[in-house]
Amino acid sequence: VLAATITLKSGRTIQGKITERGNDYIRVNFRGVSLTYYLEDIEAIDGEKVTPLPIEPEVSLKPFSDRISPSQVFNEVAPATVVIIAYLPTGVSQGSGFIVDARGVVVTNFHVVRGAERIVVKLKDGRTYPVTGIIDYSPQKDICVLKIDEINLPTARLGDSANLNPGQKVLVVGAPMGLEYSITDGLFSGVRREFGQRFIQFSAPISPGNSGGPLLDTSGKVIGVTTYTKIAGQNLNFAVPINEVDKFIGVYPRISLTEFSTIVGKAYLLFDSGLQAFYSFNIDEAINYLQEAIRIDPNFLLAYGALGTIYFDLGRFDEVISVSEKAIRLDPDFALAHCNLGAAYGGKGIYNRAIEEIKKAVSIDPNAVSYSNLGTIYERLDMLDQAMESLKKAVSLDPYYDNAYKNLGWVYYRKGMIQNAIEETRRAILLNPNRGHPYYNLSFIYFHQGQYDLAVKYCDKAASLGQKIDSEFMEKLRPYRKGTFTSSLRESDQTASFLAEARTRELRGDLKEAYRLSKNAFYLCSDINDAHCFQAFSEALRICSLLIAQSAEKKDSSMFLGYSLEHIELVEKAGGLGRIIDTSRRYTYGSNEFIDEMIEYTYSIGYFQAGIWYVVNNDLTKAHECLDKIRRFAPQNSALLERVIQERPSTYPWYWQ
Repeated sequence: VLAATITLKSGRTIQGKITERGNDYIRVNFRGVSLTYYLEDIEAIDGEKVTPLPIEPEVSLKPFSDRISPSQVFNEVAPATVVIIAYLPTGVSQGSGFIVDARGVVVTNFHVVRGAERIVVKLKDGRTYPVTGIIDYSPQKDICVLKIDEINLPTARLGDSANLNPGQKVLVVGAPMGLEYSITDGLFSGVRREFGQRFIQFSAPISPGNSGGPLLDTSGKVIGVTTYTKIAGQNLNFAVPINEVDKFIGVYPRISLTEFSTIVGKAYLLFDSGLQAFYSFNIDEAINYLQEAIRIDPNFLLAYGALGTIYFDLGRFDEVISVSEKAIRLDPDFALAHCNLGAAYGGKGIYNRAIEEIKKAVSIDPNAVSYSNLGTIYERLDMLDQAMESLKKAVSLDPYYDNAYKNLGWVYYRKGMIQNAIEETRRAILLNPNRGHPYYNLSFIYFHQGQYDLAVKYCDKAASLGQKIDSEFMEKLRPYRKGTFTSSLRESDQTASFLAEARTRELRGDLKEAYRLSKNAFYLCSDINDAHCFQAFSEALRICSLLIAQSAEKKDSSMFLGYSLEHIELVEKAGGLGRIIDTSRRYTYGSNEFIDEMIEYTYSIGYFQAGIWYVVNNDLTKAHECLDKIRRFAPQNSALLERVIQERPSTYPWYWQ
């Protein structure tokens, strides 16, 4: 079908393919957007004058006053529909809006004007007005109510979004693709929950520029504010129900446009920067951006939610609880905050509170994430049937949520349903092949099924993706590495990758993560005599000494030192004996409390640390007492302390200065 030239009575000309003809309208495909034009508004098509056909009376159970044609709806609503021009630091954007009060009250989407330094409202008759204030706004509901200084303006009639029936016809008036005052129609599909909010789903096509415009019923009443479309879906379009908007409509501005731009706009720029940093794995930077966004706008719920999520990923549960409780005080119905709060309580082992909070989140917004978190808590309580029920609900709500499949696979494993466990875990990997935890779970499952080659394969994959691997599990896998697919070359590549990332983390000041990566690089090695294994050990030992010097990660670092003593030949090769002595001296220096903690944590290595401390302070009697303890608990480690005691003056003089 060739493009037609459509001349409107307004004098405007449109070129597009006519995809549908009715008695009183045509539907035109314009640059991929479906637009409806009524014949009474068209002068000619391809130069031929247009004459509308008579319309047969419509049979309807609605009162006569509600039975008006789409063209009548358009003629009534178009004067109250406005174009929103937002002047941003990055350029100019355009959206739609509609007037709800003749005294200059305009409703649009928050995202249309977010960050704008100047906003202009343009009416159908060409008049333009600067926005002078913001009456109210909600980033969560994507609503912003603007104020312009004018009276006696045309207004749109508001309807009731609670009384909609699936299949009923709806209309959209707006400015898609920069085309002002076009109308499209479709059907109401239902009310859906997305991003923790209720939305009207409908099939009338919308495009960029429609955002903020009115969604109408066939009587011309506004039932929603068009908001967004799912790019991957066909005619999956959404609007904020008008009943959710009512409470934001007023007459007097809450803040000036300047405040809105400098406070809210700046906070949102920081929020966006924080998310970008997070997705780029610059976690500290992300936290700083989000904290600054909250400082500028203390009512910024989304920033609280994002910050709580990041804190949870870092295991900082007390901070999750703090920011989530602040968000809930601002909005008790903020589902993400309840979900984060419940997950944090679960991380702290306070499972009753965890279930209570996550159930609140589910009651507000029954989404896949909340059900998956609830299933995780049930699994920790050994309530496996309830866990499975919650996780199956999660995957039914979101068939693409990989974490729910991963958790469901683990519950299947715990119930002894091995094949189901493998299938669900593999599905999680298929959906997100760049996440390490499902590979780790699969490695564990295969190991306990005696399939050691697969266990090694998936453990290595998990580690290469940055997944934290339990040291004991790595040790269990070590005997099965030789003769498997894991070649020395591959080990070397993976070790080099780990160590490069460890150095990057160290430069950023994240010693804990640098230590974890270097230690995992060492545990990855199948041959302790290989050069790359020695390099990894040396790095791990060096960073371990830095951590102990800071009194950080005492237990884990000390365990690594204890492990090092069992490989004395590697310690000697790395020049590590002096380093162990040095870190022991720094760690225990100045406080016997540290010695007690070390002994409580690690026994033989604790007594070794204490022995070093006593040697440094020339208390050889106490040093020999520690040596006796080591001989009793771990005789294989006693020779090292004995050498330190005997050779101290000549062998390690620089450590005693």
